[in-house]
Amino acid sequence: MLSNTHTKKIAVVIPAYNVQNYLEECLKSLQSQSYCNFTAFIVNDGSTDATGEIANKFSIHDSRFKVTHTANSGVATARNIALDQIEKDGSFFAVAFLDGDDRLHPDCLNRAVIALEQKQVDCAIFGYRVFDKSGFIESESYSPSDCLLKSNTEIYDHFFNCNKTQPVKWFLLNKVFRSTLLTGIRFNRGMKRGEDVRFFVDLKVNLNSAVLLSEPLLDYRLRKSSLTHKDMNLLWDAELLSTLILSNSSSFSASQKAILTDTLLNAWRKSIIYVYSQNPSPSNILFIKKISKKLSNAGILHSIKSRKRLFYLSLGTNFMKWWATKRYKKIMKNNQTNSSYYYE
Repeated sequence: MLSNTHTKKIAVVIPAYNVQNYLEECLKSLQSQSYCNFTAFIVNDGSTDATGEIANKFSIHDSRFKVTHTANSGVATARNIALDQIEKDGSFFAVAFLDGDDRLHPDCLNRAVIALEQKQVDCAIFGYRVFDKSGFIESESYSPSDCLLKSNTEIYDHFFNCNKTQPVKWFLLNKVFRSTLLTGIRFNRGMKRGEDVRFFVDLKVNLNSAVLLSEPLLDYRLRKSSLTHKDMNLLWDAELLSTLILSNSSSFSASQKAILTDTLLNAWRKSIIYVYSQNPSPSNILFIKKISKKLSNAGILHSIKSRKRLFYLSLGTNFMKWWATKRYKKIMKNNQTNSSYYYE
């Protein structure tokens, strides 16, 4: 079923950094959309390969592709550049997000527009497939049951998986939002891995209805670059998440707060391992001690594992370097084993 008209303009935000091997496939998946009235805002984030040239080629031959070249500043800044352009234009009905190494099903935008219009909701959420060189990975893919989420609580219970029926779904790329929801909302540039979480939290006051679509309308590519040691450096994420939870605790249900706290504790754990194994500078160690005290005073570090890590920290820098290096090597070994079929 096609949308009755293609009068509603869709903006697609595409940050792109060193994706020369995948960007053409990504952009061709947009050109193949059954819904034609879209504009792709590609932000080349200081790529050192042919990403910029590929993006330029598409913009030359297809006016729906707009390209901005910028110095490398990270995915959050790249997305914010596109959102600034979209908001300034003011003519877009909805906004979608796509990474330069992924691809859309040909009917993705059409299904999203139909859902937003017919159900009169703020957001359309669709299924997706995860793939690597071996093919699609069913256990990692996501196919929700078709239904309406009629309240802010229902939506965020779904995002945070409060009913324990699926993995946490604050994944950005399988959602299309009415553009009015995103006015003034931007990604936090300081966070390394949790910028999507913070984005959804900032949206909380605006997002009051959504529709779930069971069809897998996005193919998400697994890449080894997402498993580097940089993913362990979550100092800023831990700081921002702790401030977020402690200052906005009344905004979340008990179940939602529990999931956010788990995310915070994961960032805290990874940061400890990263700092003491890879970058044990005096300032980083001081940062770890300060945030650990902050979380302890707030009563967040009450689990046995958390109390054990606090005890380890009390044993001094030399012990922590030994312990963290051992943990880091184990994590990197597991990542290498699990990612043998991942794309580069």
